[in-house]
Amino acid sequence: MGNLAAAYLRADRPDKAVPVAEETLAAQMRILGPDHVSTLMSMGGCGMCLMGRGDHDQARPLLQDAVDGLVRLYGEQHPQVESFRHALAANAQKVRKGSRRMFKGDHSPVLATVVGQMQNRSKGDRVQVLHFLASSELYVCSFEPKVAPGAKKQGKKKSKKKNKARKAAKFKLEPAMLRLDVGTAMTVEGVLTAPELNGRPGVVKAWDEEKGRYVVSLQGEKRLKNIKPVHCRADVPELSA
Repeated sequence: MGNLAAAYLRADRPDKAVPVAEETLAAQMRILGPDHVSTLMSMGGCGMCLMGRGDHDQARPLLQDAVDGLVRLYGEQHPQVESFRHALAANAQKVRKGSRRMFKGDHSPVLATVVGQMQNRSKGDRVQVLHFLASSELYVCSFEPKVAPGAKKQGKKKSKKKNKARKAAKFKLEPAMLRLDVGTAMTVEGVLTAPELNGRPGVVKAWDEEKGRYVVSLQGEKRLKNIKPVHCRADVPELSA
């Protein structure tokens, strides 16, 4: 990234480090080309400067390209590969935390529809997604409380008791057993074919029945992405057990 940019970054001045790093990278791209080792090192360094300034969406592709280029030229043994990979992971974590803060203001419950048949749960049941169990990769859900709109007065108490009992009942469901509602805040997790998407926050826009995937809008992406249910994590609190 250049000695001056590195010095600014060490001094906790990413605002000054970024323009220097970008200028250095632009010059090396022009003179040495995108596949030269010095260009790739500057690319990763520029990504780290952007990350330090909080520009995580801009940092991600630079860090990823630096890792891919160095591995292509030198293999996994290049000493800077591990460093840039750590930076990529930390950057994804920052994006994810930012996503949680971004959606914190919306306190509406996460709702979904059951699409499979299992004990005590029927296809078409409406549920509220409460938590995600990281250890078993299951959602903890409860029934969505319902009150019939035209309920008579004498039946209201009965309906309230029934709703209370349904709401208290909690059960676990696999992500594939649910269809998250359109508008649900989510985060991409566990994608192996496109690891750069992991940690990216987004919103469910639709369900593609033919492909068996959610159509989602991801932060920093212009085009909609198709994501499998197992990789589309609803924005609910995580439990370790």
